[in-house]
This record gives sequence, structure tokens and C-alpha cells, in this order.
Amino acid sequence: MLDREIVDVLEIPGIGTSSATYALDLFKVVSHKDSEKLKEAKDLTYKKGFEEGIMIIGEFKGMPVKQAKVEVKKLLIKSGDADVYFETESEIISRNGDRCIIALVDQW
Repeated sequence: MLDREIVDVLEIPGIGTSSATYALDLFKVVSHKDSEKLKEAKDLTYKKGFEEGIMIIGEFKGMPVKQAKVEVKKLLIKSGDADVYFETESEIISRNGDRCIIALVDQW
């Protein structure tokens, strides 16, 4: 579907470097419409990748993903290529029942 080379960036013990293929086979996903199966596959690969994954390329090669994520964040913020961003975990409703829209502004 894509005219791009897939670049493996992490390895998960017991799964390997192709966690998406592994999870799609495990949950027998056959279509993009298998939304529940896709959610299970994503949840498995994201959790295992973060908890158990090891970086296999780049500056952080050999480092656990959990640790590399912190180091990449520091590097991107220091270089000015990223800013700290906070997102609410759920919808915010005011005391009078209005939906609130959160904006990061330089204001007290």
C-alpha cells in the first residue's frame, strides 16, 4: 500500500522487530474494519513495546524504550524541536455545564 521502506526501530523479546505483523496475526485481523481486534493488537504492541522493548537503531541503540523515550524528549526540548504539551484525560465541563476548551496561553 505504501511506497516506503519499513524501518524497524525496536525489538520486543518474544515478538521480534515486527510487532505489528505479530499482533495482526495473533488477533487474526483481516480488515481495517476489525476495530475491536485492531484495538487489542495496538494495546498489546504499545504496552509490550514500552515495557519490554529495546531500541535497535540510532543514538539510543541498546537502550530500553522506556528510558529512551525520556532521553528523546529531553533532546527534542533542548534542541527547540519540541515543547512540553499537556492534554486532559477526559472532557472538561464547567460548573454551569459548559464544555471547556483548553488553550495553552501565556497568561496567569
